[in-house]
Amino acid sequence: MSNPQIGFYRSLLGQSTPPAPPFNNQYSMNFDGVDEWFSAAQNPAYVNNSIVSISVWFKTTSTASQYLYTTSRQYVRILSANRIRFWCYSPPAVQDNLIVTAPTSWSDGNWHHILAVIDTVLNTQEIFYDGASIGSRTISAAAGLSSELSFAVGSNQGTGHYVDGNIDEVARWHDSNQSANIGAIYNGGTPSDLSLLATQPTNWWRMGEFGTWSGISWDLVSQGIDNTTDLRSINMEIGDRVVDTPP
Repeated sequence: MSNPQIGFYRSLLGQSTPPAPPFNNQYSMNFDGVDEWFSAAQNPAYVNNSIVSISVWFKTTSTASQYLYTTSRQYVRILSANRIRFWCYSPPAVQDNLIVTAPTSWSDGNWHHILAVIDTVLNTQEIFYDGASIGSRTISAAAGLSSELSFAVGSNQGTGHYVDGNIDEVARWHDSNQSANIGAIYNGGTPSDLSLLATQPTNWWRMGEFGTWSGISWDLVSQGIDNTTDLRSINMEIGDRVVDTPP
């Protein structure tokens, strides 16, 4: 993320601010389906109260149940028979659950995209697959979504259902329904620069870009509004960052 203070002091010195590098999607993360995943702690400065939108690209040949993205209160999960499940919890004890069937096989070894949206203002829950809505429902009139305690990518919080394949460009918006932006987000099957949207993601993990290998783990810096909630890999190896991205 650029630092506006740097640009301010450069202007005082009469120096120009270097332009931001162009958007380039070069890497994804490859998961072994056994014990590899990413985790992050929730930033208390960003707590969702009413809406959440989740965007994730994935590729797999396994038909096993796999958690692409999960928090302590929501998850996006791919199931057998080409199904996709988006589950959310709202206090005091409301569980909103949407299960849909994808029109194509998500385990065909090709890249696919999911946008999952829950809006407790409009009381709707919807899943988009490869740029098109494939199912929605009217949810309970809940007070709001419960605060997440942690994030995970690639597993059910490290307890199982590990992803066997690749994940790329994971993004999350707090209090912003991104249904109207699905065309720009899916972009005909090629990830786009989400910072150009009218509402930038709260968290945007590039899954390789802006990542560093510490010697024991990959640390991925969020490129969203919240640029402090970083993902850290568990049981992954340096070679798990691969040059394999959606076309």
